[in-house]
Amino acid sequence: MVKGDKVVVEMETIDSNIFDYWYALSSQTGRGPNQGTTPANPTSNISNGALGYFSAHTYQRLNIVVP
Repeated sequence: MVKGDKVVVEMETIDSNIFDYWYALSSQTGRGPNQGTTPANPTSNISNGALGYFSAHTYQRLNIVVP
């Protein structure tokens, strides 16, 4: 970095349920033995057979110019 560069930092807050949902999805992307895992539906908070997870969360953004 040099003087005048702009740095943007963003932090997003999620709860443990949405973390578990995204973790379950990432576990099925070829990280298991033999480059795969047994397919399964991740935990969802949407009913009637739909896949997914609804979540509302916050984030903060900080813009900094290098002095």
